[in-house]
Parts: sequence; C-alpha cells; structure tokens
Amino acid sequence: MVIGGFVAVLYVIEAVDVASGLALDRHGIGPRSVDGLQGVAFAPLLHHGWDHLFANTVPLLVLGFVLLLSGIGRGLAVTAVVWIIGGLGTWLTGETASLHVGASIIVFGWLSYLIVRGVFARDLGQLLVGVLVLLVYGS
Repeated sequence: MVIGGFVAVLYVIEAVDVASGLALDRHGIGPRSVDGLQGVAFAPLLHHGWDHLFANTVPLLVLGFVLLLSGIGRGLAVTAVVWIIGGLGTWLTGETASLHVGASIIVFGWLSYLIVRGVFARDLGQLLVGVLVLLVYGS
C-alpha cells in the first residue's frame, strides 16, 4: 500500500503538471546553481512526461516492495538518505545548465542499497533480486 500510494502520488503530480501547464519540471535539480538546489527536494517527484514516469513505475513498485519487506521505518530511512545524498550528488556533478528530474535517483539508490544489503547479509536471494532488476532496468 505504501509504495503503491507513493507511485499514485507521482501520477497525480504528472497529471497536474500536464493539465495545468505549470511546467513543474522547472523545479528540478539545476547543477551548481543556488536556485537549482531546491530541486533536491522536488526532482524525484517530477518527470519529463508520461513516458519518463512509465519507465520508472515498475522498478519503483518492485524495488519499493522489496525494500519495504524489511520494515516501513527502514524503507523510509533508506529513501530519505537516497533522496538527499542522490540529489546533492546530482547537484554537484550534473551537467552545467541542465535540469534533472525523475524518480530514477530513488530507483538506483534503492537498487544499490538492496545489492549492498545482500552482500553484507550474505543473502543470495536479496543479491539476486538486486542484480536481476539492475539487468532489466539498467539496460
């Protein structure tokens, strides 16, 4: 329910963006600009159109479900760390004068966490899920 609700929110935001013409994407991450720093908070919620959101949907649902199997608290903590560190990393290293949006930062952060967790827990199942999603989504 939690991950489904999160994905539903992304669809509502994209629908509002498209229907209203507000160009919400402008609130994405603008690398190394003070104004672009606000995007760290908003970029994972915004997408460059429906195709971009559709491409993120299945990985978000699958990885989010697997992540939340370890508990809501841990899932929220991992998400917060990925959201902030990933956003700041994008702000620091992204191409100048570009705009970065999308939940891919969350997807790849969750994927990295699950793979590393599988390695440290020495759990082949966790590791295989992470690698499988990497192969399918990363291609």
